[in-house]
Amino acid sequence: MFNEIFIKMNDYLESIHIYYLKNKNIINLLLFIFLFFVCFLTINSRVFSDDDLYYCCNIDTKLPIQNIQEIILFQKKHYLEWGGRLPAHTLLQFLFLIDKPLSSIILTFTFFLLSSLITIYALESQFDIKYMLLTSALLVFLNPAFDETLLWMTGAANYLCMSVIYMFGIYPFVMYLKKNNYKVYSISFSIIISFLSGWTNENIGITLIFIMMFCIYDYYKTNKKISAWMLANIISLIVGFLFLIFAPGNFVRADNTVAGLMKIFYRLHGQINAFGNWLLPLLILLILLCFISYKLKIKITKINYMFIFAGIFSILVMFASPTYPSRATFGSLVLLLVPCISIISKIASKDETNNRFINLIILILYTSLIGKYLSIALVAIARGLGANIPG
Repeated sequence: MFNEIFIKMNDYLESIHIYYLKNKNIINLLLFIFLFFVCFLTINSRVFSDDDLYYCCNIDTKLPIQNIQEIILFQKKHYLEWGGRLPAHTLLQFLFLIDKPLSSIILTFTFFLLSSLITIYALESQFDIKYMLLTSALLVFLNPAFDETLLWMTGAANYLCMSVIYMFGIYPFVMYLKKNNYKVYSISFSIIISFLSGWTNENIGITLIFIMMFCIYDYYKTNKKISAWMLANIISLIVGFLFLIFAPGNFVRADNTVAGLMKIFYRLHGQINAFGNWLLPLLILLILLCFISYKLKIKITKINYMFIFAGIFSILVMFASPTYPSRATFGSLVLLLVPCISIISKIASKDETNNRFINLIILILYTSLIGKYLSIALVAIARGLGANIPG
């Protein structure tokens, strides 16, 4: 009896798989459209909280921001008295200026744009919507600060949006590693993006310098000379990073932080949390995938090695920071997802059995992601309507 049930289930799954293969493009597109809508609904239902209530107002009058001039005045004072993340906070205040639902659409689009960039790097300039959906799910389920980096407006501007900028910033370098010969079509645009990339987040800024130096060394080893566009980009990146690090507001705020032995303790505590708690699932997944690739004789490319080392480096450099909040691991997650997705795609391409198993995993993660977003959105909507929901 059980054998007959198993055979029927297997036949049923086989027929579903065949149907998917015949219509995978339209199915994947419909899955993406539905996920986009659910993601938008969730972000749009998120109420302003914590730092949102500070950045959405005029710095002097405490009234909601009304125009660009108020943003400029706010950021000038903020840069001098608090911190150096001027691009992130300027973008954040523009999102407050346009208000919802347009800002929610922009953040939703940005989330999938980041997922697409990770996928393109992982597949080495190719794109597959199936792996983009997988990347989107892993950006949520392996993210120790999901709410703070993807739903919270201030966090999304600082981490989600800035991640898109620096992933564009390293695009020509990644393409060089793929082709071993890449020409930048617009050096001026490339320099601007590199400058903004250096001015995103502290641990990522210095990590990008590592990535570019890795590529410059590889170029020099191959061609016995240094590429002019690479040199121009890394100089621009460093300048942007210096604007971030040496903002006068950083020194004002540093006066209020813990110094001495307690600072060392906080740094060590942050590293232990990052390795042993926040990023542990991601690191276990990466190690497991590397082991499987070794057993299946799958080659790990230079691009993958670069992102693995860069991701780990971005964790280690946080030792220089007096604090290490979980949301600061977002950049490390973005970088380490590139080799993860790359190896998964290579495992799937080995044979049809592997491909079916990966498709099943993607479907489960996709369904779980829809459930997670919908539950958050529906609870938020119910609270907004005045339902008596605890918490």
